[in-house]
Amino acid sequence: MTKKKRSIIFVSHNASRTGAPMILLGLIKELAQSSEWDIQILLMEAGPLEAEFHRFGKVYVWYKEPVFTLSAKRGFSRLLSQIKYKLRGKRILSQLKKSEVVFLNTITNGHVHKKLLGKADTFITYVHELQTSIKMNTDRLSLNTVIGGSNHFFCGSNAVKEMLVEKYEVPAGKTSVVYSSLQLIELEKINYQSDIDKLRERFRIPESAIIIGLSGTTEWRKGIDWLYPLVKLYFKKRPNGNAYFIWKGIDVRKSDYFERFDFEKSKLTHRVIFLPHGNDALATIAAYDIHLLLSREDPYPLVVLEAAAFGIPSVCFKGAGGSPEFIEGDAGIAVEYGDLDAVADAIIYLETDSGRRKELGSVAKNKLKGTHHSSNAASILTATIDKLKTVPVA
Repeated sequence: MTKKKRSIIFVSHNASRTGAPMILLGLIKELAQSSEWDIQILLMEAGPLEAEFHRFGKVYVWYKEPVFTLSAKRGFSRLLSQIKYKLRGKRILSQLKKSEVVFLNTITNGHVHKKLLGKADTFITYVHELQTSIKMNTDRLSLNTVIGGSNHFFCGSNAVKEMLVEKYEVPAGKTSVVYSSLQLIELEKINYQSDIDKLRERFRIPESAIIIGLSGTTEWRKGIDWLYPLVKLYFKKRPNGNAYFIWKGIDVRKSDYFERFDFEKSKLTHRVIFLPHGNDALATIAAYDIHLLLSREDPYPLVVLEAAAFGIPSVCFKGAGGSPEFIEGDAGIAVEYGDLDAVADAIIYLETDSGRRKELGSVAKNKLKGTHHSSNAASILTATIDKLKTVPVA
């Protein structure tokens, strides 16, 4: 007799090549390899990772275009789109088979959570957000739907867990810290050497120069406005410094005029490079010597792990999210929140002491084994589902 497969519905807010969808993709891939699961995947928005999701289960895409383009429409065009996607949503909901569990990959999906109530008895929510992201991307009604309707919460870091327990009164027993994970953690710089050489040649970066790399969208939360004063501080402390700063993540749909303005005024444009977001992120990260995180708030950014996979240490702020939980004093440097002077000192320290830099990078690489591999998250998910089978929503 053929054993009946277990069933799960995964919900992702989009299919972009960003942290949360990539973490979810790795988790789904691990689950699919067991052949034990019947997997359905609901993508709220289309994106470049959509084809990857199709490899591991039946995929439904609610919005075939970014939601922000829909909200920008006016008049008859807006009304037509609303009708179109309302009908599309109803069709998708009718096609989704009832499953053992619904797994939502963000706490901001309250609007779809309530539509899926009849599709499973167990709901697990993976929270990758902290306070600012939640305020920006959801409302209280939707948030309450998720908090009240989830049997269990995966937390991307201890910082996320503390927020849920302290600010939203989620019982600690309903949470598990499941760190961001990578599908592939064995990354070697040598495999990207030609990409590194091309980047250095393109921007005339000397072989002796050190590259300070930043990755992420150019928004307030990511600390883009702190980059200029930091670079000024660095060169004030080290006038003959040999560092080049690369920010990977510019939105090609928008002008980068404001990001470049201050650097042009200070004649520093040759030392600060802005690159668009794209599929070549790993090739760019491989070129970094030091990974710098200026985020004011970041739950547990995947790029810290990607840098670590290359043996690259990170510099970040304490109290700005979960990154210090990985760095822990031996895989990089965590300075006091907002202390750009200390960041500049950390960069100079790692620039001038290559032995220490390599030592911290080596520790970072070794930390990835086990708790930061997608197979660990898949094991925790299966065990959690088994434990929750007979436990009702509180």
